Amino acid sequence: MTDAAGRDAHADDGAPSRARSPAPSLFGVPLRTERIHAACGELRIRIPREVNDLLRRSRSLVAAAARREHPHWAVLWPASIALARHVARGPSLAGFEAVDLGCGAGLAGVAAGRRGARVCFADRAPEALALARVNAELNGLVGFEARSFDWSVDALPAGCRLLLLADLCYNWRAVRPLLQLADEVHARGGTVLAADPFRPTANDLWLGLCERGALTTTRDVVHRDERTTIRIATLGPRVADGSPAPEAT
Repeated sequence: MTDAAGRDAHADDGAPSRARSPAPSLFGVPLRTERIHAACGELRIRIPREVNDLLRRSRSLVAAAARREHPHWAVLWPASIALARHVARGPSLAGFEAVDLGCGAGLAGVAAGRRGARVCFADRAPEALALARVNAELNGLVGFEARSFDWSVDALPAGCRLLLLADLCYNWRAVRPLLQLADEVHARGGTVLAADPFRPTANDLWLGLCERGALTTTRDVVHRDERTTIRIATLGPRVADGSPAPEAT
């Protein structure tokens, strides 16, 4: 399976065999390993093999699903793949503090970490933070942080110079707080990178970023035999696609 640039994006279901160790698990739920090829090398991301396994084992997740708060963090979304590859094409991020907001499995943050950034994985779901830790360690990241974060009330770390937003607008209420956080990072001279698959609920976020001077592009991702066009916005100094990175402080 390949993406639009001819790179593979495939999964290893983690099934045990004589040549393999037992399948990894988290909270008693088996994980599978997705292998994403990027300019910084192969990124290995573990996610639950079946989302329904999570719901069967967690009363809190069942209650959240009843409130229409589904475990989106348990899925590897095409926008995360596109954003990770976008970051991976850029120069070293050594000396930068990056925040992978609503990190889910943490793919975008892992890519930034592989480019040298010190990464803060931020999510409201403790299960997502646990999964992001697993994936950060699996990919050799050191010095990272996993922080409980509610973007409607919490403040970003003061040193954040790179804010990663991968497919976060599942409802209109997310737009205003995300733009406020983008403004904070932009005001410090930092960069905001956002990606999403043209969700209507994200259109106002895109409009707001463009009004602030963001540059936009699109990339196709082929994952599990499905092609998805992803839009990517860059607000602030460009740190991807080989453009010079801003000076770290």
